[in-house]
Amino acid sequence: MTIIHKNPQTMAENLNIIMQKQITRMTNRLHNVYEKRVSIANDKRFAIEQFEKRLQAVTEFRKDFNEDFKEIIEAIEHDYKLGNSVELSIKKFRKNIENRIEIQNITQDFVQIDENEVETICEQPLDNVFTKLSDMDIVWLFVQHKAYENFLEFIETQALQYSQTTQSSESVKQEKDLPSKNDEFTTVRQVLAMHYLLKYCQVRNVDESVKARFIHFLTSKNYSKIYDRIRNPLEGSSKRLKQDLKYVRAYFEELEMTEIVKMISNEIAESV
Repeated sequence: MTIIHKNPQTMAENLNIIMQKQITRMTNRLHNVYEKRVSIANDKRFAIEQFEKRLQAVTEFRKDFNEDFKEIIEAIEHDYKLGNSVELSIKKFRKNIENRIEIQNITQDFVQIDENEVETICEQPLDNVFTKLSDMDIVWLFVQHKAYENFLEFIETQALQYSQTTQSSESVKQEKDLPSKNDEFTTVRQVLAMHYLLKYCQVRNVDESVKARFIHFLTSKNYSKIYDRIRNPLEGSSKRLKQDLKYVRAYFEELEMTEIVKMISNEIAESV
């Protein structure tokens, strides 16, 4: 019988990957629900505001009125933002819980009682809700929190955009009728440019929705299209991708960013 020893580092990395995939998946599901709701709404601004209020109510209720949930979030949030292993966060969290239970038991054993009170001593350790949760249970609770938090930031951006719209329908129509001078500045090309720029800056362990919000901030293009594209920036036919890559590469050549130029050139060569 062969015994396979699992690498602890690999297991930790797998837990991180699972968590990030689930955050992205849940965020994407929220986007799908949002798009369907807004697409059929007669008053899109009102629909967005109602969607935002509902998500805020759910998020605040879970965190503010559930101390157990809040404790899990706070235990993992700090390490998550730093890109540290979620497995390590959970181990530290469980150790803190064990220490707390031990202190509670010691305190109860030594508590002074009045003569009229009946003395009761716990023979078993005090129970705690966290001892019943698996690592995946804890990860899933954090996934739900982070997905809702990410999507709330997006909703707030959308609500702000609608509230700042002051142009009349006629002026908007006239603007659409005018030929654009920047027809070549497509969402695909802009996302490609940011993909390589973020890669060059070594931006890692960041949710795709966060990248999408950053690109949305810079370009003002449709968030959903940006989000779908940043998840797979090299998607599409080989011929079209090569054209887009060459177009983007020219800008980095002008900036003399040779490392990014090399990355794009290698991608072009592989797409042949």
